[in-house]
Amino acid sequence: MRTKMIASVLALSGMVASGTASAVDCTSLATLGDWAASGNTTCTDPDGDMQFTYGGIGGNLNAATGLSIGETETTHGDYYSVGLNWAGGYNAGVDGGTLKYTVTSINPSQLINSAGIDSTVVGAPLTTFGSTLTNGAFNLVMSSVNGAADPASGGEYLFGPQGQLSVSNTYTSANGATFSSAINEFNVVPEPGSMLLLGIGLMGLAYNGKKKLMQGV
Repeated sequence: MRTKMIASVLALSGMVASGTASAVDCTSLATLGDWAASGNTTCTDPDGDMQFTYGGIGGNLNAATGLSIGETETTHGDYYSVGLNWAGGYNAGVDGGTLKYTVTSINPSQLINSAGIDSTVVGAPLTTFGSTLTNGAFNLVMSSVNGAADPASGGEYLFGPQGQLSVSNTYTSANGATFSSAINEFNVVPEPGSMLLLGIGLMGLAYNGKKKLMQGV
């Protein structure tokens, strides 16, 4: 993984700064109830780069709802997701349910710079999954209607790097339609500075290796 490689290189070069991460692994949480439990309300991804803090549920959304907080690593960046799933379907109704949480970058070299949402539905497609992301003056409103992704291209909305986002989700349905899943996706791309540090670290390792080779070590 790119982040682990950066950390390893900088540590060997004596330039890495230590950070603070929660002891709770988000991937160990299986339901909203698990996330809401004492001691679990703040969790981190396995790499300790991103922190997710539970803010509460409302309406008819219940604690038994399935939860999946994950990370996918690519050559272009790290993708984080917070998904809800309902094995038997979720009939939110017109009053619906709500979920609030906060996503915080605890790795200063990785900031959130894009997001998107998606949902899957069963029955007559009369559902709306809405998600609002805020951070000070920043405000992004998204809506997955009848199981369609937002943005419609299936990609993500690009925006200026954010160190933290407050997430407020709503789920509503009508005519017997039910949700099977609803997911928020966040993309993180390392800042140029981290790439520069990686280059410096690699140069340091190469220099030390060459020096030892010349010394016959």
